[in-house]
Amino acid sequence: MTAESAEGWDRARWLATTLGLAPFDLSDEHRALYHAGAAMASNYLVALHRAASMLLEEAGAPPEALLPLMHRTMENGFELTGPIARGDWSTVAAHLDAVHARRPDIEPLYRALADLAEGYDCWERFHYRQAWEKLKGAVKALEMSSLFGGPPGVKPALPAIKANAAFLEKLVLDPAEVKEFLPFDLLAHVGRRLRMTHDTEGAMRALVR
Repeated sequence: MTAESAEGWDRARWLATTLGLAPFDLSDEHRALYHAGAAMASNYLVALHRAASMLLEEAGAPPEALLPLMHRTMENGFELTGPIARGDWSTVAAHLDAVHARRPDIEPLYRALADLAEGYDCWERFHYRQAWEKLKGAVKALEMSSLFGGPPGVKPALPAIKANAAFLEKLVLDPAEVKEFLPFDLLAHVGRRLRMTHDTEGAMRALVR
């Protein structure tokens, strides 16, 4: 919520609570950043669903089969699973071979998402160099995907990913330049784990490691 006065805040908070919503304060200077995150979580999910549906259609499977899987992913707190989480690169290679053979236009997007998934997972585990390398690869693949006219919403995601990659680059090559932001990164990590898992002890263990 944003408001111009304390009274406005109180009224907005009352209205949101009355409607059964969960209000939270948001400063005007952060509205664009908040909206960018909301757009990534909704609009880009549409783009990913469309791309995944194209692959299932090419395989002769109903795209509707994706919906229960997507629901379970959200219910599981967006915990990364599958071949990338397991380090099963032979399966990832088989995916890429199949996509290249039947839908080469989607291959750059698959590569980008694989790098993004692994990169952000490395970031969550504080493996900054590996995360930086994967995000750099993801940026290149996303740029290639946009040249192929990839799913709508891919190109607007690039600035945020590039900004993340630039931050990681500084952490790796010149940490003194961004050391003041490192505690915020660590606290943000704990906050994400708490929101997803509600496991205070597990979040603190990850922070200490």
